[in-house]
Amino acid sequence: MPPITIHLSGAFRAEQHGKPLDALSRRAQGLLAYLVCQPGMRAERGALADLLWSDRSEEQARASLRQELSVLRKLLAEALEADRRTVWLKPGAVHAEYGTGEFL
Repeated sequence: MPPITIHLSGAFRAEQHGKPLDALSRRAQGLLAYLVCQPGMRAERGALADLLWSDRSEEQARASLRQELSVLRKLLAEALEADRRTVWLKPGAVHAEYGTGEFL
């Protein structure tokens, strides 16, 4: 089983090696849930910034995304990758658990 499991039924839950990741902000949770549901578990930075910080200017939203990614990289070790255009979860490092309940 991959080291990180994201539960998408009921309330958001994430586990790393079976232990809960409780230090995730609401936006970090949204970012991870969004990525894990995307083809290839990847998304454009601009789409993520607009989705999660739609109440801010583009420049502020992108800066907030950079900050959130910095925090997530420290927490998730090598499971999260990004370049200038795209953010993705490494295949095999993250598993989505859909369960039988209501989606998030």
